[in-house]
Amino acid sequence: MSTPLRDPGSQRFLGVVAVTFEIGRFITFFDQRNAAESRFAVLVDGRKGPYYGVILQHPLYQRWRSQQGSLPEDLTDLRIDLESVRGASGATYRDPLADQPLGAAFRRSWIAALADVRLPRHRDEAARDSGLVVLVQEDHDTAVAPVVQLEADMRREGLIAAGLISITVIMAWYLVLRRLADPAGRAHPGAGRRRDSSMS
Repeated sequence: MSTPLRDPGSQRFLGVVAVTFEIGRFITFFDQRNAAESRFAVLVDGRKGPYYGVILQHPLYQRWRSQQGSLPEDLTDLRIDLESVRGASGATYRDPLADQPLGAAFRRSWIAALADVRLPRHRDEAARDSGLVVLVQEDHDTAVAPVVQLEADMRREGLIAAGLISITVIMAWYLVLRRLADPAGRAHPGAGRRRDSSMS
């Protein structure tokens, strides 16, 4: 962040005051512990130009700094194709840092979604685009696990219901066939003999 510095009286330009900060420490949402979880966020440069798509903050960066001390130069060359992520509705996403030496935890399929970071202004002014993009990644298998479990439960309950219906139908047909084989009102063999013997 920077701002020009001018003399209060003459408004003569004196210089520029600038301050820099590490985004990973400024935005507490990007915690190193998120790297071991199934969901985390990545901050990306969304400004058109030579740095478009550059990964500014990633959980792997903090892990790398804690173990190696500094980031390798080739990490700054990695880009995220923001346009393909925006247009890939429902498609799985592959983390570009998954092939790095410390990126084994990210070598899986992800579901990704983007959102532009907008900075608030005064009450009567609309928020302005900051040029930054937040990409949220969620592990695909973890995200669809409830759906897979629901499908398995429904399949099991469907088989149980089909079995109960089959048993009920078989029992009903058994009773019908037994009734047809021995209709009501027809005497059993020997019934007349028992009646005659009782009369005598």
